[in-house]
Amino acid sequence: MRKCRKCKTELPTAKLSNDWERKGFCGKDCAFSYKPTPKASTKPKPKKLKSIARLRDEAAILCQKMVKLKAADDNGMCKCWTCGVVKQWHEMQGGHFIERGKAATKIDETNIHPQCPQCNQWGMKNTTTVLAYRDAMAEYYGADYVDELIARSRHPVKHTREWIAEQTEYFKAQIANHEARLNVR
Repeated sequence: MRKCRKCKTELPTAKLSNDWERKGFCGKDCAFSYKPTPKASTKPKPKKLKSIARLRDEAAILCQKMVKLKAADDNGMCKCWTCGVVKQWHEMQGGHFIERGKAATKIDETNIHPQCPQCNQWGMKNTTTVLAYRDAMAEYYGADYVDELIARSRHPVKHTREWIAEQTEYFKAQIANHEARLNVR
């Protein structure tokens, strides 16, 4: 004998007369008010690990924030690496000399410097801005280091979870130090 899934009243055994009875309910009131109980899982699902690419992306965001805070003066002002405009550190972006798509230099803090949004988003498509960034890098680090950084970006790397975790902890510690220096919450 079939019973309604909600109120447990008996359903006719003959040819089912309507859609509600075919679906196991005595009527539309029971069908619309029915909430199935969730099945109890016998074992907990294992927590899925984040991919290395995602961990690297999260570390890159922390690295960019660290670089902006590190470049800020005691008033929280940063100078754009390419055009020289001065803004608050949180209005700047972490501009990459070598594009973010290169895993070898994505979280290398010598590859990232504060840039205003105009220079970082649209200016890096312009040759003069790229050359200004390269000149600033050569002046700060030396031309040999810039060439070494470019060469390093062309070689594939395979980061481990442990190495990325160490970098992430380093970035978090540096961010905390610089935020304390600037009195940032």
